[in-house]
Amino acid sequence: KRPKTHPDVNSEQLVAALEEGYQAITTLEAAGERIPNAEFKARLERITALAQRILAHIESDPRQLRRARKFLNVYLDGVRQVAAGYARSHGKDESGELEENFRHALVSIEQVFGEQYQKLQESNLMDLDVQIEVLRNQLEREGVL
Repeated sequence: KRPKTHPDVNSEQLVAALEEGYQAITTLEAAGERIPNAEFKARLERITALAQRILAHIESDPRQLRRARKFLNVYLDGVRQVAAGYARSHGKDESGELEENFRHALVSIEQVFGEQYQKLQESNLMDLDVQIEVLRNQLEREGVL
């Protein structure tokens, strides 16, 4: 299915960005399958469902391409990296610190994905840009990005 076109948007770039997003979701789902913790699995399922809704919204409104790139580069790629790293390492940390950090990151990401989707629905684009920067800074402070 091809996304809608818009005269101000390069459709090839939009298709490439959306394909990248859906591939990141597939990778995230695969990482979730390797994580035995039921709470984390449920959080990752909710995050991927929100990510799919966000990508579908961007697909239906091609003017959101700039935002799609930010979403892909900051949020979706960040959560994909975090989940893949946790899936590889979860059995190696006996202190529980990794689990607690992962839980905290998932809670933050799930909340922000929900807020982002809501802001896309409301077309509150300035708030969305600010929220992207806040999460980027938070994930960098926590060593996720």
